[in-house]
Amino acid sequence: MNKKYVDYFTIGGEDIYCNDSELNANFDTFKNETNTNFKNVLLFEEKTNKNFNEVNEKLLDYVNINEFLNNNTFYEAFSLALESLKPHGTLFIPYTGETYSLNDTITIDKPCKILSSYENYDIEESTNSVSVGEYSRPLITSTAKTVFSIKSIGVHFENICVKSTNNLDGSVIIDFSLTNTQSTTNVIRNIIFENCYFIGNGTKNGIRCTNTDIIVSRFSHVWIYNCDVGFNIGSESKNSTSLLFSNCWALNCNTSGYRLTNCNYSTFISCACDNSTYQNHGY
Repeated sequence: MNKKYVDYFTIGGEDIYCNDSELNANFDTFKNETNTNFKNVLLFEEKTNKNFNEVNEKLLDYVNINEFLNNNTFYEAFSLALESLKPHGTLFIPYTGETYSLNDTITIDKPCKILSSYENYDIEESTNSVSVGEYSRPLITSTAKTVFSIKSIGVHFENICVKSTNNLDGSVIIDFSLTNTQSTTNVIRNIIFENCYFIGNGTKNGIRCTNTDIIVSRFSHVWIYNCDVGFNIGSESKNSTSLLFSNCWALNCNTSGYRLTNCNYSTFISCACDNSTYQNHGY
């Protein structure tokens, strides 16, 4: 089996090594599968005389960021993975026990799901088995003034934990805006955030959507710590509606846990806001 030019295809989660003849013979299978390895793109085009971009939409509805981390920063790997992901696909960030470092703003400009295996951040808990350092180890730590800039409808975050160390004016962990996107509706919608933890360090905003309307979206089990404003939604010139906040917690947010302006027909279920002045919190 000749591996001089090709390492492997990832088909159905299985690494399949193949030689040149197998590559040509299996083109139809390769074309229709939803996951492949980008190491093969140049060989694919060379041996089949077909443009990879013509079949790209059928290939990558699921991307594991690990495919792009070798010799790349987390920002570079995320950007490459997102570029390779078709709209409505899933970008997976595995939790390895180590924190990914980020220094630049990540812009999400297509409908997609950002998924990790991370579970349960906590700033106080420790047991005989798990230290407070392990409980409070985030998935991602960022120095960027804006950590994630979301410029698309239909974005889903699940099992994500981000810690920002930036406290400059205007700093924000999650920022929604359709400004300069040539959006035909200019209304953020179909946003889902669930089981997410956003930790600031005097960061000015946890989640912010103040210059674009946001409608029919859901925040479930979203916790925001140590930001001046936890959830900052709406403004005097923007109207938002049909939002659901379920089991959310804003903790140690200096100014307010929830700042909602012109936000209508929206529901809070079992949400909390504690200690807006950095006091020890109680339950």
